[in-house]
Amino acid sequence: MMKNNFLIIVSIFMGILLGSCSSDDGPATAPVEINILNLEALEGSLQYKAWLKVDGNDIAIGTFQDVNFPKSFTALSDDLTSATEFFITIEGVGSSDNPSDSKIASATFSGTSNTAQISSSQTLGDFTGITGSFVLRTFTGDTPTEDANGVWFTSSLSGSATNAVAGLSLPIPGSGWEYEGWVVLEDRDGSDVEVSIGKFSDINEGDSSDIFSGNGTAPSLPGEDFLNEAAGNLINVEIPANLVGKEVYITLQPTSSSITSEPFYITLLSVSSAIENGENTMNSNNFFITGTVER
Repeated sequence: MMKNNFLIIVSIFMGILLGSCSSDDGPATAPVEINILNLEALEGSLQYKAWLKVDGNDIAIGTFQDVNFPKSFTALSDDLTSATEFFITIEGVGSSDNPSDSKIASATFSGTSNTAQISSSQTLGDFTGITGSFVLRTFTGDTPTEDANGVWFTSSLSGSATNAVAGLSLPIPGSGWEYEGWVVLEDRDGSDVEVSIGKFSDINEGDSSDIFSGNGTAPSLPGEDFLNEAAGNLINVEIPANLVGKEVYITLQPTSSSITSEPFYITLLSVSSAIENGENTMNSNNFFITGTVER
């Protein structure tokens, strides 16, 4: 009888012990599922990072590079209940615990609703109805000429630099983003080289680069002349460069990542083969990201 009582006491004690252990597993968690269209895979040192905005704080919930959706992350249940926003940023691999400025998509949770619509219109901009054109002209030599050694985002086929009018219709990009013009040149070894024309945010102002241009007056617009032989040697390209038949395009670039030396995948305006003595009308890409997040 005493043995049976002992076993009962041990069983009760073990039950209490196990119960106390199971209650010490930590705070409750719950899944966050996202399903997104139009993201492209990232490689190398770049990644996407998913975040929740909770009581004004940014809570990271996961990173990814591939675009196999749907994806599921785990977050604290209390954070999910209190979250007012979900967003995705472009980050360097091994980045800090704070989000970069380059948000690529976001969603706002409304009240107690568990599903929210993901969009890029608030983070990147609205590219509905964008247009663009450029001409092959040389402005920064000794005198402006019609030589096809420069690409300028203007519709002005003649006249001085000060009279050139804007050839782009683009919105001011979202915070953490900027535009960058590119031209594909051929180096001395016969390989294609994607060369930056310069970065800009305002279509009515010059861009960030004039490394290849001459010393003459340039339009207050994005563009570049390819006249500086010393700069051409840095990229193994013959200068002056004839730009007839070259590919010209404009991308949207994250400002807060190491990708700034290469084109990002969001190409908004492009021409595959530039012509001389005429206005080049660019093909437009009404880029947007859409999807859902469910908590």
